[in-house]
Parts: sequence; structure tokens; C-alpha cells
Amino acid sequence: MNMLFADILKKLREKKGLSQNEIAKRIYVTRATISRWENGNRLPDAAMITRLSEVLGVDVNVLFHAAAQSDENLIVIMVETTRSSSTEVCRS
Repeated sequence: MNMLFADILKKLREKKGLSQNEIAKRIYVTRATISRWENGNRLPDAAMITRLSEVLGVDVNVLFHAAAQSDENLIVIMVETTRSSSTEVCRS
């Protein structure tokens, strides 16, 4: 079960005054999907976590951290979308 992420997601949604259905419509998933995330049955992927952070008005790292703490087998791939120079650096 992924209760840390689930609890944080539900609290943030309620604080924002949004229903599961309203969030679902904004990020193009079903209400049942939001329910599964809030019940700890599933974790959203990185793209959905990013969308959730935008809708909820929180730093994406808050949700990524909660997801990482919720599931020891979670794999998150972070992609940097801006480059500070023309040289690319690969970090592991």
C-alpha cells in the first residue's frame, strides 16, 4: 500500500477544495483513478505526478518525495527540460 502518497494527495486535494472528479477532469483521467491513488492501491507515473502538482499548486518534489517514500520499488525517471549550455552531461 502507498499510504504516504495517498494521504498527502487527499489532503492537498481537500485543501484546494476540489473533488476527485474535478481533479480527474483537469488531468484527463477517471475519478476511479484518483480514488485508487487516494486509497493507496496505485501510484501515478511521473507525468501524472507533474500534472497533479500543477493542479494542486504544490512543488512537484513534494509529490515525488511522497511517492518515493510510499513504494520501495518505485522507479522515477527525471528529465531535465532546459539546458544551461550546449554540452550535455549524463549523470547516473
